[in-house]
Amino acid sequence: MIVAILGIGEAGGTLARDLIAEGVLVRGWDPDPRAIPDGLDLASSNPAAVIGVDIVWVCLPNCESTRPQAVNSNGQHSTGHSLLP
Repeated sequence: MIVAILGIGEAGGTLARDLIAEGVLVRGWDPDPRAIPDGLDLASSNPAAVIGVDIVWVCLPNCESTRPQAVNSNGQHSTGHSLLP
């Protein structure tokens, strides 16, 4: 199994480390990678990170800049949106 994690910050980095420790292949992407866990396959972009994976996990902070990506205009979680351009 290959898991992609978009957002390798505090939560995404912890999740990646735990999965890698269990033997899962993890590919990740972050616009500002700072602390990349050992064993993580760092992709060049978020579309590159999700190609050919089994699971995509998105770890975004809850702030004004990311909220539009996770919530639609009615304040409900968005569904059916592709991460690919």
